[in-house]
Amino acid sequence: MAYISTESVKVIRYELKEAFPAKDGWKLSIVRRDSHLVDVTVVNAPYNMLTKGFDKSYEIMHAHNVNQNSLTAKAKKDLSKMFKIINKENYDNSDIQTDYFDVGFYCYLSVGSYSKPFSVSKKKAK
Repeated sequence: MAYISTESVKVIRYELKEAFPAKDGWKLSIVRRDSHLVDVTVVNAPYNMLTKGFDKSYEIMHAHNVNQNSLTAKAKKDLSKMFKIINKENYDNSDIQTDYFDVGFYCYLSVGSYSKPFSVSKKKAK
């Protein structure tokens, strides 16, 4: 059964904030939900991650969804890096053909959300 500890989420939060620091204009929301899910939302970024038509938010549930047309090329690269950091200690032994799902934990990654729309932040002055 999928499970992630609070300590594991703290490690993920630390590594993401090291790779995407607030001083460069990043604001991330990293939350553990229901003991089996890590929910990461990019609230602010130093550039526009979304293409036209997706101005407020975009949800990515699986790593292969990062290559969608709704994301800019730079966003695809950064979100792929985020997925690697989040799933560093995760595993997936699922077999969809036999309806068997076995993962370490689930991960939702989104650019903005309904309650916190995505925005482009200005880098803080040095």
